[in-house]
Amino acid sequence: MSPARFRWGILLILVGVLLLLNETGVVYWWFWRDMWILFPVLLIAIGVEKIFTKSKLEFIAYLAPVALAGFIIWTAVDQGGGSRPGSRFGRHQEYSYPKDDHVTSLKADLNLDDDNLVLKGTADYMLLARYDGTSGRPTVDYNVSGGSARVSIKARDRWFWLGDRDERLNDLEVYLSDQIPVSLKCSGDQSQIRLDLSQLKVSDLDLNLEQGRVRVIVGKLLDKIKMALEGEEADIKLQFPSGSGIRLTGADSELAHYLDRLGLTKNGDIYISNGYDTLKPQIEIELKSNLSQLAVDYY
Repeated sequence: MSPARFRWGILLILVGVLLLLNETGVVYWWFWRDMWILFPVLLIAIGVEKIFTKSKLEFIAYLAPVALAGFIIWTAVDQGGGSRPGSRFGRHQEYSYPKDDHVTSLKADLNLDDDNLVLKGTADYMLLARYDGTSGRPTVDYNVSGGSARVSIKARDRWFWLGDRDERLNDLEVYLSDQIPVSLKCSGDQSQIRLDLSQLKVSDLDLNLEQGRVRVIVGKLLDKIKMALEGEEADIKLQFPSGSGIRLTGADSELAHYLDRLGLTKNGDIYISNGYDTLKPQIEIELKSNLSQLAVDYY
């Protein structure tokens, strides 16, 4: 068998394996677009084959297409992600975990990388997450220990040499249970995030965002809420119910004038609403880095 005949056999097997992975939901269908970007790798493999054909090292000519096929399959699976039973195939995915009356608290960690996010509450599920994107699906983990549930959603690392970065952003729509207290941690890079917490019992929010935009809407379901906001050059807008009390630490001199206009009184390094102890909800905000912009509105 000649190396060329062996190569074409391997390539046909490769196409069949990728189609099978598509049909089983292991690889997203948009990976075929990325295959064209990998075309130079095929030329390299054929070149290696031609160099070593009919030489003392001819076995390398047979190894080249095998190595190429392994590399492409590994790339497809790594970028395509996996799917849990019941999720939909293709670039649209849905993950759902039903309501559990034994769970009394929920801790959610959302690591978005540069994906976009909309988060809301739901009474029908512990977690409902919908994904729409052109690159690797996020990793979604959900587990329960005792009466506490933990949710982790992590964007998959993407290799931007496989395509233009701006064309490979994903959109996530996440619904968390509105029946129990929620501790929420959310991080991203250049993400567009909207957190509608008006119907969620979020007791604390840890937000770390670099060069992105965030809109947070807070409700009245809890009397006390803690927020830690961090992110260089981040644009954050907070919307609170009218009559909310604010206690803010970590403000720099540029932000001080804005806080004065909001009616917050400075006490040492703390800015606080007048009559804070009698207001509901009471919102404690800790600024951990210099934000590009911070805005507070009431509704």
